[in-house]
Amino acid sequence: MESIQQRMRQAAGKKMYEQAAKWRDRLLAIQRIIEKQKVISLNNESLDLVSCYSGSGKTAVNVFQVRGGKLVNRLNFIIGHAAPQPEKNILQAFTQQYYTAVTDKPKLIIMKHPPVGKKLLEKALQIKIAVAQKGRLKHYLNLGEENAKNFYDQHQANWEKNVTRTETALKELQKQLRLKTLPKRIEIYDISNIQGRTAVGSLVVFSNGLPDKKWYRKFKIKTVHGANDPAMMAEVIKRRFQHTAEAKNKNWPKPDLVIVDGGIAQLNASRPHLPPNIDIAALAKKNEEL
Repeated sequence: MESIQQRMRQAAGKKMYEQAAKWRDRLLAIQRIIEKQKVISLNNESLDLVSCYSGSGKTAVNVFQVRGGKLVNRLNFIIGHAAPQPEKNILQAFTQQYYTAVTDKPKLIIMKHPPVGKKLLEKALQIKIAVAQKGRLKHYLNLGEENAKNFYDQHQANWEKNVTRTETALKELQKQLRLKTLPKRIEIYDISNIQGRTAVGSLVVFSNGLPDKKWYRKFKIKTVHGANDPAMMAEVIKRRFQHTAEAKNKNWPKPDLVIVDGGIAQLNASRPHLPPNIDIAALAKKNEEL
């Protein structure tokens, strides 16, 4: 809500009154939902009400936790999916993942639609799953759906803002370094050793401006002995780009920009082992030199 209030003030400050009015209306809608949610009371029951709202490539899930007949918590989650999914599939995936991990499990889960594999889920989770199609429980599920939609809209606005900011930063980096292409994938290499012993090369990756940890790697230095950082860097770069060249490892994407830790010696040692059309830069921390 603070984020929405801030956007409303910013829009009003820029005299974008129509946009400010939209943020005001969204804030009022959220406040109305919260006021309605405060009155939930269900005869000393312990259950979760699970609702969802799907948009483009994402689904927001809202969970009302009711314990002893009182609403004790509201939880929101975002689930990503490559293609549109039926709600029953999303509910199945969410229920299996979420209720396998939590310790505070309810006796009952209420949804609008039964998830795929409902009986198997109930047996695996030891929780009963029921569907509400009318009455007070359906009303609370509708409130949860509104809550999920508002959470989705807020998440989408933040996501679009972050994408715009990241694209601007990458374009600025491309301009400043005079790169051939926008650096959507950046690979950064560093060598660590103790006076030449137990030497290891490290790779970190940024995809579209964000850390991409599934591609982080370590390379134990095999061919260089003694404190020779440029030669160690050359070995790491050579071994990494063999993965791109070998047919069985074509799943290693080519980077748009390679950054090596060190000065001109590391740069010159690494360059011969790079495929064509990949930009490379070296960072000499000691002199703050690029």
